[in-house]
Amino acid sequence: MKILLLLLLAGGLLLPASPAPAQNCGHYYNLEQGGRYELTTYDSRDRVTGRIVQEVGKVTTQTGKTTAQMHQQTFDKQNKLVSQADFTVECQAGLVRLDMRALFNPQGSPGAAKGANVQVTGDLLELPANLQPGTPLKNGSMTATMSSQPGLPASTTVISVTNRKVESNEALTTAAGSFKCAKISQDMEVKMGIGALALPFAMHTVEWYSPGVGPVRSETYRKDKLLGYTVLTSAPR
Repeated sequence: MKILLLLLLAGGLLLPASPAPAQNCGHYYNLEQGGRYELTTYDSRDRVTGRIVQEVGKVTTQTGKTTAQMHQQTFDKQNKLVSQADFTVECQAGLVRLDMRALFNPQGSPGAAKGANVQVTGDLLELPANLQPGTPLKNGSMTATMSSQPGLPASTTVISVTNRKVESNEALTTAAGSFKCAKISQDMEVKMGIGALALPFAMHTVEWYSPGVGPVRSETYRKDKLLGYTVLTSAPR
């Protein structure tokens, strides 16, 4: 359940930041080492629930592919560290790939079981250079298996992202500035538990991406009811 709460706190799927224009990563991402970004999370009543801080680490380019190491920290409304994760963003020939491991990092979460054996496998979500309305996007999934003690059954978390598509082009204004964005929607199912006892939880998320900036806003819904949202509030100029 803790992982699900972290997803809701984030207010969306993946929120890798997009630094100032030095390493051009297609149309929607520029990656520069040291870039620091902050996103604020809210509940359905517009109350602050926390914030997400992302920083770009080492950036390498080899044979036409740029790879950036990302570090993400999630804080609650009391500014207490809830989770931290390391993941990657890749781009090549205008195609951006986002590492789904950012959605699951129990080893980086305070209170995680010591000595737990965690195995994570998953896809890289893709964003093409030109996001045109009506364009379908590739689906993705991720599976995490965690066992705390030998002989005990392992718990499994499976995150599936489906029905990804570009909805429209829209303009948004946040504390970080005004942006022209591509609106993307997708369905997400999180299934957590042990074997047949794994319980599914379905959500729908909507995200706004701006050229050269990245994700500006993300909203999470459950049965058409808004659960929370995330807004970009600080980014390098």
